[in-house]
Formats: sequence, C-alpha cells, structure tokens
Amino acid sequence: MVDYKPPQVSFLHKIRFCILALFFPAQFAEEEARQMKEAFGVAASDSPETRARVYVVRNAFWRSFLVCASASVAGVLISWAAGFYLAKDAETAAWIGTAGAAVLLWGTLAVRGWEIQSFKGVTVAERVNRWLFVALYWIGTTALVTATSWTIFGNAVP
Repeated sequence: MVDYKPPQVSFLHKIRFCILALFFPAQFAEEEARQMKEAFGVAASDSPETRARVYVVRNAFWRSFLVCASASVAGVLISWAAGFYLAKDAETAAWIGTAGAAVLLWGTLAVRGWEIQSFKGVTVAERVNRWLFVALYWIGTTALVTATSWTIFGNAVP
C-alpha cells in the first residue's frame, strides 16, 4: 500500500512551487509530475483535467487579485471624492471600517460549499454562491480601504 501523506517541503521550495504555478504553469506541471513520481512511485496522470489543475489555481489567484485591486482603487477614489463634500473625521472612518468588516464576515459566513457542490461546479446555484461571495468581499474590501484612507486626503476643498 502506498502512503499518500505529502512529503515535507522546505519554505524555499514552497516559494518556488508558487512562483512556477503563477508564472510558469507548464514548468509547474512538469515539476508536479516529477514530484509525484519521487514521492509516491506513480506517474502523474496526463489527462487534460490533471494538467488543468494548475491553471485553475493560477486563474483563481489572478482573478482574486483583480477583484481586490479594483476594490482597493474604488475605496481610495471614494475616500478622495468624499473629501470634496464630507469632513474627514476618525468617527466616520470607524463606522465605514466597521461596516466593511461586517460585510466581509457576512460573505465568509454566507458562502456555501459541500452542501451545494456538484462534480464540475457549474450549476446555477454554485455560480450564484460564488457571485454573491465575490460581491460581498468586493463591497467589504472597498469599505475597509475607504475607511483606511479616509483621513489621508483631508478635506479636498480648503
């Protein structure tokens, strides 16, 4: 019987694997096949689904980066624009930050996993679940960045 406990990997190897997965997916797939052969004595499957795993991880990483980056830009722009109309006080920033944290927590607790999961993750319920999760995270992150940058700009109008 084969022991499928993953082998120990050093911190530097973890960094290397992450860089390969994010920027060099073809090399990552080759490295994964080699690691599977070394660790478990079995060759990694060469099916399209197996090769596509790294692309799923990579695409999810970069998509989430874009969601977070756009929410951060929106938060800074909201904070900057508010400087023309609102006083920048710590109390308002605290309320905005609290609301942002609450929305992030709401998204975390609302997301569903195993109970709606299908084999391919393409049902309408699964997609709506993901859309709601991303929307709540975008709103919450935008609010937190707005609160964080609230006093940076001061009042835009003297």
